[in-house]
Amino acid sequence: MPTLTERARLLFPSRAEQGEGDSARLARLLDAFLLLSGAVTAAFLVVAGSHLGAGTRLLTGVMLAALLGIAVLARRGWPRLAAILYLGGLWLFVTLSLWLSGGFRTPAASAYTVVALGAALLFGVRGTAVATAVILISSVGIAVADVRGWLPASPPPSTSAALAVFLASLLSIVGMALYATAELRRAIAGLRVEVEERRAIETRLRESESGVRSIVESSPMGIHLYRLEGPGCLVLTGSNPAGDRILGTPMGPLVGRTIEEAFPGLAGTEVPDRYRRLCAEGGSWRTEITYSDDRSRGTYEVHAFQTAPGMMAVMFLDVTVRRQTEEERRRLEEQLRQSQKMEAVGRLAGGIAHDFNNLLMVIMGHGELLRRSLDANDPRLRKVQHVMGASERAARLVRQLLAFSRKQVMASQVVDLNALVSDTARMLRPLLGEDVKVVTRLDPALGRIHVDPAQIEQVLMNLAVNARDAMPSGGTITFETADVGVPAPAGMAPARQAALSVRDTGHGMDEKTRAHAFEPFFTTKAGSGGTGLGLSTVYGIVQQSGGQIALESAPGRGSCFRILLPCAEGPGEPRETGPAAAAPPAGGETVLVVEDEPAIRALACEMLESHGYLTLRAGSGEEALGLAVRHSGPIDLLLADVVMPGLAGPALSERFAVVRPHARVLFMSGYAADDLARHGLSDDAAQFLPKPFTQDLLARRVREALDG
Repeated sequence: MPTLTERARLLFPSRAEQGEGDSARLARLLDAFLLLSGAVTAAFLVVAGSHLGAGTRLLTGVMLAALLGIAVLARRGWPRLAAILYLGGLWLFVTLSLWLSGGFRTPAASAYTVVALGAALLFGVRGTAVATAVILISSVGIAVADVRGWLPASPPPSTSAALAVFLASLLSIVGMALYATAELRRAIAGLRVEVEERRAIETRLRESESGVRSIVESSPMGIHLYRLEGPGCLVLTGSNPAGDRILGTPMGPLVGRTIEEAFPGLAGTEVPDRYRRLCAEGGSWRTEITYSDDRSRGTYEVHAFQTAPGMMAVMFLDVTVRRQTEEERRRLEEQLRQSQKMEAVGRLAGGIAHDFNNLLMVIMGHGELLRRSLDANDPRLRKVQHVMGASERAARLVRQLLAFSRKQVMASQVVDLNALVSDTARMLRPLLGEDVKVVTRLDPALGRIHVDPAQIEQVLMNLAVNARDAMPSGGTITFETADVGVPAPAGMAPARQAALSVRDTGHGMDEKTRAHAFEPFFTTKAGSGGTGLGLSTVYGIVQQSGGQIALESAPGRGSCFRILLPCAEGPGEPRETGPAAAAPPAGGETVLVVEDEPAIRALACEMLESHGYLTLRAGSGEEALGLAVRHSGPIDLLLADVVMPGLAGPALSERFAVVRPHARVLFMSGYAADDLARHGLSDDAAQFLPKPFTQDLLARRVREALDG
């Protein structure tokens, strides 16, 4: 509950509590009234003091003291309370003067005018009404008391005293009127300044509105304006030129329609409701909208915000191209990551190939020698054949890894892809089973390609096996070729490419499986049903052949592998389709075997010696050069490992040719193709023998090198 002091402050606020402008004006007026009233009262005492009674003189002195006290109160920061005390004191002074002087028969009644005028100036209309009511009641009371004879008898005032009272009242009224006139002029001047300031503000506002309108009209962003015209009724009220241009249609005919009528593509979405709530409640909303109707379609970045209660603006940009570009960039980044991953696995595969090939060379070579030395009825022959079979499977695994890593040494030639597909399809039909139908659709105008035919056969076989596994209940595998053109820059003929498609009617692949289909060791076959190298080998061979491969598949819709290979100029080389070549003939020439691995060196010499060749052995390039100088007999062939400590095979062959200019050269290695290229081996596969090799292959390649 507020205290008495708090209540007083509510009724009579100080200058700080009242407001500096009104308080200063009230204090200024009060100071003027106090000064005027003090001067008039003092003059009244001087002029008419001798004609006044003792009570009137005492009352006048009290009035002067009260004026002084009120002035002190006003200076202390209570101008409103001081003004009320001043008017109340003045009213009391006049009323008592009338009572003591015999009522309205004295000129003191004119002082009531001073009270009314002071109330009007100090407190405005409300103060005037209160003062008038109080004066009216006082006047009625004094008149009734005079009629009843309740007023004290007093001699009629002298003429000079009456004149003094009248002059004092008149002086007070004139002074207040003059001061009121000054205040009125000051108020008029202030009003004039306020009017000028308002005009300046209106001018700046019009300029600002013109600037905003110009910005809206020239903005590159589309802008739509809306107004809420009732519950749930959001109406389009305007659009800028950029909005018409972005949407591809003028919005003028749609102004005045609801948002659902103007943009039917938004019906049923959250956008209209969000706009209505934003328009009514305020705030802003950023989002991205994919819109489509008969007039426009695209993806738009939208920023909607309230401009005033019940009104809003929507700013938007067409980001369709940007989103398509970002999606394309994400796709390319994913392809790059996939390519980098495949490349990393390929480097790993190429790195381990050399060591595996050397180990397999020893196992397979000695296994073959042991098999040749055993009788057909020897019980140990079966065990040796198991060892040889496992070794050959391991060798195929290494070749598949090298094919995936695109690091095989290719025996490329110009071939007819149609003939290659026909021969392979004919071979596959009995192997795939009776429930699998093999169909070929070959383009007779197909150009020839420059590839390793054995590797392309491997591609076809791997894809066919993959298709058969995807059709456990049977189905159709279709091999199709087509001649396609690739656009070329102006002034150049379009490049020709041979397209090879292998399509099946199997169960297909989902998106996750497609993403990993070409990764090595990835398989969907349960248990040990697959190595996961079939499709990765296909990928590596196609890439190393200069082509591209793409996969299209969906669950329940089968799979289609599409391969593009560049066409080559020139006639194709005939494919050998006859019976296998006969066993290589024996020879009697001298072969210098240079190999840093002792086991492989001894094995190669033993294989050659079993075919009648004479062998010389060297563990390094330097040792081979010394042997070539010291040996007095002929050296017909240099069989050298490509990668050796010290002097590598290609460098050795150059220096060996100086010492033995008529000797032929044959290289062997278990390293990948790019490692061989770094050591100076050319792409001519005719002078290269990959490890591991069999005894017959070694004898045949040695014979070809000597006879070539």
